[in-house]
Amino acid sequence: MYKGTGVSRGLAIARALVISNQEISVKTYEVEDVKSESQRVTLAFHKAKLEIEEFISTLTNEEEKNIINTQLMMLEDPELLKEIDNYIKDNSVNAESAIDKILDAYIAMFEQMPDEYMSQRAVDIKDIKTRVLLTMTRRTRMDAIELDHDCIIVADEILPSYMTQLDQTKVVGFISSKGGVNSHSSIIARSMQKPMIIGLKDVVTQLKTDDMLAIDGSKGMVYVNPDEALITDFEKQMEAMRLQRELLRMLPDVTATKDSHHIGLYANIGSIEDAKYAAENKAEGIGLFRTEFIYLNQSELPSEQYQYEIYKSVLKLMKGKEVVIRTVDIGADKQLDYIDIPKEDNPFLGLRGIRLCLVNKEMFKTHLRALLRASMHGEMKIMYPMISSLEELQTANYILEECMLELDEENIPYKRNIKVGMMVEVPSAAINSDILAKHTDFFSIGTNDLIQYTVAVDRMNEQLLNLYSPYDPAVLRLIKLTAENARKNNIPVSICGEAASEEALLPLFLAMGINSLSMSAGEILPLRKKVGEFQLKLLKTISEEVMALETAGEIKNHLKKYMR
Repeated sequence: MYKGTGVSRGLAIARALVISNQEISVKTYEVEDVKSESQRVTLAFHKAKLEIEEFISTLTNEEEKNIINTQLMMLEDPELLKEIDNYIKDNSVNAESAIDKILDAYIAMFEQMPDEYMSQRAVDIKDIKTRVLLTMTRRTRMDAIELDHDCIIVADEILPSYMTQLDQTKVVGFISSKGGVNSHSSIIARSMQKPMIIGLKDVVTQLKTDDMLAIDGSKGMVYVNPDEALITDFEKQMEAMRLQRELLRMLPDVTATKDSHHIGLYANIGSIEDAKYAAENKAEGIGLFRTEFIYLNQSELPSEQYQYEIYKSVLKLMKGKEVVIRTVDIGADKQLDYIDIPKEDNPFLGLRGIRLCLVNKEMFKTHLRALLRASMHGEMKIMYPMISSLEELQTANYILEECMLELDEENIPYKRNIKVGMMVEVPSAAINSDILAKHTDFFSIGTNDLIQYTVAVDRMNEQLLNLYSPYDPAVLRLIKLTAENARKNNIPVSICGEAASEEALLPLFLAMGINSLSMSAGEILPLRKKVGEFQLKLLKTISEEVMALETAGEIKNHLKKYMR
């Protein structure tokens, strides 16, 4: 038995198919004709692009198409080709070596990002690198294996393009050493509605092809050669889950308690493909669009038009549902080579979020202009990250007004009554929420950072995870204070961190008067069902009960009683 991290729910029983990732050995040698090597790079990228386009034409799942399309966009990036070309000229090396070095640098950059969502973008670059180098070495990409029985794929790392080539009628689940909740491979697994478990170290050496496996994608459990009793139990659970999925799909499109109190369940997204997944899971809107992904995937500042097209696409996709777009949150663990960000001893307390945007005013204005223009295509709200003072909020709004005046002068349309809000993710914002609520249209509580800054714990530090808790009394008091001040000033308040999908916190958030919760799209329907099991009138005392408790453990145990 092994325990990993489940990134796609579900159960599966089948034999293991252990695969090794195709490694390509690249030799470096000196060349005289650098122009010829540059032409080889251009040709290889072009061939890889044609391969992907042909491959996309064979796909029927829109989720998979959009993920592979992301790789196509990377291959078409002229700045990437220019960077490889310059490396060849500067070092007089062969094309394969330049591609290997430049793409490895990008892979390392993304892998080192503490932000899990961004670090997983490295997998897409590995996929591109493999495809291009295979083209140059005249080798063929590993074909999908002919399968005559159900199997569970076991690998060190599963590349998105490999997943989409597999016979989906025979592959019933995935296990890998590497990966992340927001990796494209995990997104594809969820779109396939097949269980996937990551984080199992040395899994390719621990398991053998034809081992019988039973896997639980919710709990992250892998059972090797299970006995008949466990298999029978799994089969019963799988049938119950099939019926449960059918019932969840029949739930109404809005979320309400038994006594008809509405709370919105929204999705967190970082791309167009995430928005599609949100729509499929009946999200009532987008509560957090992380725009930094647009910047981190570029080798230079993305243009106004480029950003506008992305925001417009998401708004149209959501068909009039509310879309809250967070202005770019760069800095700390999300660095850009093409912006001069000074090295800081403590970047999480430094130039990040709205602070970086206020210092780089022209970059910020390009961003805001794209957002304003896109507002014509749907129900958009703009939200500033990392606001810690009223002065920051007022300055950001002043720059937004400048952009509006510019668009007026250019006769470019935008929605003039667009709602503008802010994230509450630092203690000063929560403590001063009575002041800030008078100057903003809505609050969104970012619990991931609020917890980190309140208890002074780096959420990536595994040694201190016991201190990083959404049940911490100080954190919950700040959330309660923010909700109360929002209510007094008649503005809505949402929660968009990981705590939003924490089931045990649901009755407390309902009692606090939280208006909406924003989470990973796959969490929406199960949580909608839970909301429907509560009566708000029976939760009136829960907030006072929790505030009287003294430790995170006591609070968590107390709240679990409401979930029975």
